[in-house]
Amino acid sequence: MLCKLPAGGAADSAGIKVGDIITKIDNVTVNKMSELRRYIYTKNPVDKVTITVMRSGKERNFDIILGKK
Repeated sequence: MLCKLPAGGAADSAGIKVGDIITKIDNVTVNKMSELRRYIYTKNPVDKVTITVMRSGKERNFDIILGKK
């Protein structure tokens, strides 16, 4: 799933870039934005999650504190 990120959001601050393809959150595979949202909705605004993305053919992990800018 291709990332579309708001500037200054938690993912942007963590280093995730527009064009990264999100493949997992906390090692749970996600294929649709609805799956990602459903998972995030189970978390609290201060929880830390690990987002796995594909960038330039390489897998990268980013730790994100939800709700943090």
